[in-house]
Amino acid sequence: MDIFGVKLLYQRLISYMFGQSGKYSEDELGVILKIFMILNQILRLNEDLEKIENEETRQKIEKDLTNTICNNSVLSQLSEGVDSIIEESRRNKGQVNQAYIVEDNSLQLFKEKMIRQDERFNLLQQNIERILRIIENQSQDN
Repeated sequence: MDIFGVKLLYQRLISYMFGQSGKYSEDELGVILKIFMILNQILRLNEDLEKIENEETRQKIEKDLTNTICNNSVLSQLSEGVDSIIEESRRNKGQVNQAYIVEDNSLQLFKEKMIRQDERFNLLQQNIERILRIIENQSQDN
């Protein structure tokens, strides 16, 4: 991967991050921070390489840049790790949302049951009051 590919990857990662803000756990953010650090190191090494005219130093920096770019496999693994963490987080979020829906349905059923019981209690109370009035009327008649 050349430096333009690294810059493009860096820009795409930043763009993706801003598009997904607020959706990452601490672990995900740690992995993403490591990716940014590696990309920054690659970009800094390339800038140093362009500034230095001393051929010996240039060769050393080119070697460092090559080694850093060779770490691209590590970067790819980190990206895959971030993707798998994000996917797992989305699955977990879906499961939590499903649990909330089930819990909400259970609460709704409980609420409906309580309303029915309250209605039955009110009806029972009305019947008791009616019976008491009947008894009172009968006792007054006697």
